[in-house]
Amino acid sequence: MVDWRRPTRDLIAPFAAFVLVVAILPALVGAQEPGSRRIAPGTTDPADLPGPLDDVTIRPTVLIRNGNSRGSGTIIGSNGGRALVLTAAHVIDGPGDPAIELHRYNLGIEGRKLGGVWPKVYPARVVATDADADVAVLLVQGLAKLPYVAALDPDLGRTPPSGSSVTSVGIDQASDLNAWDSRIRGTALLSRNKVDRADAGTSAAPPSPFRVEGGIRDTAMDGRERRLFLITEHAPIQGRSGGGLFSEDGRLLGLCVGRIEVKDARGESAAIGLFASGKSILRVLDRIDRGSPDAN
Repeated sequence: MVDWRRPTRDLIAPFAAFVLVVAILPALVGAQEPGSRRIAPGTTDPADLPGPLDDVTIRPTVLIRNGNSRGSGTIIGSNGGRALVLTAAHVIDGPGDPAIELHRYNLGIEGRKLGGVWPKVYPARVVATDADADVAVLLVQGLAKLPYVAALDPDLGRTPPSGSSVTSVGIDQASDLNAWDSRIRGTALLSRNKVDRADAGTSAAPPSPFRVEGGIRDTAMDGRERRLFLITEHAPIQGRSGGGLFSEDGRLLGLCVGRIEVKDARGESAAIGLFASGKSILRVLDRIDRGSPDAN
């Protein structure tokens, strides 16, 4: 049995271990939007291979399975045969047993001809959740130490100011691993709504339970606590939930939980991105350290 009173810092990537090599993500040929790039599973052209900064952003990003649902996750620690993976709680809400997929890019061996079946699928166990923040942490056991792990921002509890440049990484529609650049638009205090499970059988994770029209407002239900969320100018699509939000120097700041539909004064609709804040992530990790996995 795993002793969850063992400090999570034994698993979390040390802040000092990360050395910044470059500060700008180069654009890939064929990216659909300015400031975006993608890594194809069969990439062999050196120009399309991940750059140095991607070692702490793209490579730690994994596909999360739960029954028929799929989402994204971020490896935040790996040591002693165990790995911790951060994801959105609604990705693993439904029936089924969670698991992660490891692809060649997670190990830095994309482009090589290797035997065996890829991706490799490993069972995972939910060890901590905060339903109101839509944050969950998974434990994967029996793995060798993984070479690429996301580095948490040393000021993770600090809210990045509006206008800050950020990069979102995730696996859209459970098949398209990509990163795109955006900016922090602001913050919101919200509480997660109940998930509509009508389309839980789709290949991507169910839509985020956060859906707001007419402006950002408190959606807290009776007895639910509000949490701080980061708002970005760019809105994600299905499958990206659980993917990391990173600073310009590759530090993890938050995680994708969905999108918010808003209307301006003229009644025109627009979508913006919703990300769990660093404060919420720290709250869940602190619960693991104290042996209380449920953060509610």
